[in-house]
Amino acid sequence: MARNEKIKSAGFLDNFFGRKHKIYNAGGLEEQHELDISLGVAKLSNEEINIKFMEILEDMNIPKDKREPLMLKDIKEKREMLIMHYKGKVSSWTSSRFEKPHEYKVYLREGDHSPNKILQCIESLRVALTSNPISWIKEFGEDGLDEIVGLLQKCKQKRDYEKIEFECIRCLKAILNNSWGINVVLKPEQHAAVLLLAQSLDIQKPQSMCEALKLLAGFCLLNERNGYNKVLTAVSCASVERFKPLVDGLFVEHDLEERGQKTEKKGDLCYHSLLFINTIINTPSDLNFRLHLRCEIMRTGLYERLDTLVDIVNSSNNESLEKHFKIFTSFRDEDFEEFSSRFDNIRLEIDDINDCFEILRNTVVDTNAEPYFLSILQHLLYIKDDHLYKPAYYKLIEECISQIVLHKSGCDPNFKNRNFNIDTAVLLDDLAEKNKVLETQRVDELEKRIEELQAVKQEAEAKVAHLEEKLKLISNSESLQSTANIEPLFLSSTSLIKSGISNFSLQLCTF
Repeated sequence: MARNEKIKSAGFLDNFFGRKHKIYNAGGLEEQHELDISLGVAKLSNEEINIKFMEILEDMNIPKDKREPLMLKDIKEKREMLIMHYKGKVSSWTSSRFEKPHEYKVYLREGDHSPNKILQCIESLRVALTSNPISWIKEFGEDGLDEIVGLLQKCKQKRDYEKIEFECIRCLKAILNNSWGINVVLKPEQHAAVLLLAQSLDIQKPQSMCEALKLLAGFCLLNERNGYNKVLTAVSCASVERFKPLVDGLFVEHDLEERGQKTEKKGDLCYHSLLFINTIINTPSDLNFRLHLRCEIMRTGLYERLDTLVDIVNSSNNESLEKHFKIFTSFRDEDFEEFSSRFDNIRLEIDDINDCFEILRNTVVDTNAEPYFLSILQHLLYIKDDHLYKPAYYKLIEECISQIVLHKSGCDPNFKNRNFNIDTAVLLDDLAEKNKVLETQRVDELEKRIEELQAVKQEAEAKVAHLEEKLKLISNSESLQSTANIEPLFLSSTSLIKSGISNFSLQLCTF
């Protein structure tokens, strides 16, 4: 047996029972360990058994409410459970290629392995993080977590790393399944792991997206660690339209099936996307902020496809999905009722521009706020009538109003401070570029329609020429009487066809 293995085995037993043991050859190492464990546990006093048993329960992350029934077991059962626990450690140490957390970190840090080798390592690491006690995870440490985060970042740049990305997220999940991992990731400053999880919201990778949504939704509920704000910030940084991946996740499986493609786990991505949407919207206590988030999500594409979502839920046979859709609609209705109570319970459609304007006008008319409201409307009239930049200006104004009205602290802003931290140039240019793309698409569609109409016109003209030629042949071969009988028919047919051509020409002129 190698020298380091001898040291390792001796230290193993020393840590358990505080005494030294003889060294055995490799063939009988595991059997001798098991014998030593049984003898060591048998020599412990009842008080020592209880202490070590409690240490194991804490190390295995057993919840406090479940520890009490286990501690009530008799001493004999506790001794047997201790022996089983220690023997399990020996078995894992002697059967795994990677034994210690340090070995995983060294292997991942080398970084020159093939994707298959990295996948095997990260899968083994995930199993180790899941099955080993907290002490093992702590030994893996923050530097080990950094190796996973670095590998996850690398996965964003390589197409053949999709399975590795999925396993990396599962490793993060195992680390975060205890208070130590949560304290490391949700520390005061934003951790890269949260940002990378937000970047993993990609409908092209549904498995990874589902796992990322689970973790992010869990973070949102940890108010004492500012988890909600960290997640919202990360999602906002990951995409310009921050909620678009969530809305797309609701429908991607349905859309694939509409095109005849099968999905592996029907309804999973839709369910987790809806769960996360509910978490994002309903966690804040401020009604204004909840309405703001809900309206933003609806504008991102959910409003137009809400009926489709209803059909998806009704045909899913998924109780969890149905439950969260009921949560979505019920909380939406409750917020709407509370919002309506501000206006004497007047029924209004918050997504209707006329209803919103009438309510707003009625709230300021004959008050000191009326001249300022009028001034705002007058300034809106000054926006230049450019079909590309006009939407960009309104988006910028909407962002300003959001920052002023929906203050993060929940308090009124400092009205003396007139400085707002908004990068107007980037926002305007980005929105203008998007509008150019949309305009180009619209022009392409119109040009395609014009080509179709021109083809129809040419076909009609060819038919007219063919009929005229045919009628000439008939007129030359038949008698004058026959020609006289055909002439009215010819004139009527020709007039009718030419009238159709005129109509086609009129349609072309409209473009």
